[in-house]
Amino acid sequence: MVHDPVRLTALQATGLLEAPAAAAFDRLTRLAARLLRAPVAFVSLVDANRDVVLSQVGLPEPYASARAFTFAPTLCQATIAGVTPLIINDIRTHPTFSAYPAFERLGVTAYAGIPLVTDAGQALGTCCVVDFVPHVWSAEDIETLTELAASVLTEIALREKVQEAARAVQARDTLLATIVHDLRTPLSTIRGYAQVLARMTMRGELADADRFGDVSQRIELVTGRMAAMLDELLDQAQRERQQPLVLLPQATDLVPLLVGVVDAQRLGAHGCTIAIETAVSQLVGVWDRARLERVLENLLSNALKYSASGAVVTVSLAQEHLPASAWAVVRVADQGVGIPAADLPRIFERFHRGANVINRIAGVGIGLAGAKEIVEQHGGTLEVQSTEGTGTTLTMRLPLTD
Repeated sequence: MVHDPVRLTALQATGLLEAPAAAAFDRLTRLAARLLRAPVAFVSLVDANRDVVLSQVGLPEPYASARAFTFAPTLCQATIAGVTPLIINDIRTHPTFSAYPAFERLGVTAYAGIPLVTDAGQALGTCCVVDFVPHVWSAEDIETLTELAASVLTEIALREKVQEAARAVQARDTLLATIVHDLRTPLSTIRGYAQVLARMTMRGELADADRFGDVSQRIELVTGRMAAMLDELLDQAQRERQQPLVLLPQATDLVPLLVGVVDAQRLGAHGCTIAIETAVSQLVGVWDRARLERVLENLLSNALKYSASGAVVTVSLAQEHLPASAWAVVRVADQGVGIPAADLPRIFERFHRGANVINRIAGVGIGLAGAKEIVEQHGGTLEVQSTEGTGTTLTMRLPLTD
């Protein structure tokens, strides 16, 4: 059995190659060298044709400074491929490995290596000791090296947990900053309409029922958006605790719900046009109305956010019939920046955003992840089709039941 090594870039992201993380591994390699009476000990991470040294003691130059073996094949790769410890007491008795660059360039004569394989079967690299003369590695030596390898794996796991926690804190701070930013816009709108009402009062224009009703309706729509944003924050906190959302299903007509969302989004369309296409006048299902409203708001607000002024965002609603089921289908299509092909597989992951919008358009990447979770808890699907520079279409399917 051959394990596929992880990509080095993923390991670099955890900070394993940076001080002070390396200090913890250095202690383990020094211990390995001392206990096994070896002049060289190291922990390496395997990536394609490179062995990148995470920690070492006794390696000669230039490898000690570069901390990388760029030649192949390597003994570390052979250790991973074999899954079990690779033990070489004397290279002269192992013609298979005598042509390896480690023996030709470094003068290695004896080698003992333990593969670093996680519980999930993911091969990271090796924990090794090396000698330049024949060296008989005892069973006790191999047991000691195996225990040290286990300690290396534990240290890697701990470092990854620390980095994961740091990323979570950073994501939380970014989320809070984005929420504050997003809430300021509707608050400014409310303040503006309140000032309009104050001026109408001063001029004695409150008798103008049509104008008063229009202003109050807009205030209601904006405050509704703020409430939805706060509800989304609560749902996000529940997801962080890895708890499923508690849905409140009720008979809901998707047509007026969608029309209401579109009307509300037109207030902040920034010069974009929203077109509704529907072949049905009524489409009733048993859904959580409030959360579906948030999903629709998210899909439409994203389409507007990533579209230039003057673009058209098309929202379509239809009913699809399959032999054993019926579905309500909502599509939101924009003419915006689109999503890079490399980002499409991860677009529904929390905190993931397309490379072409990072640092250009505000956002944290939780809206689509939350929308997909809500739709899937309803037994539906949320799919994306996109071409960078052309636009994006998000398709939501919800099951219709009696």
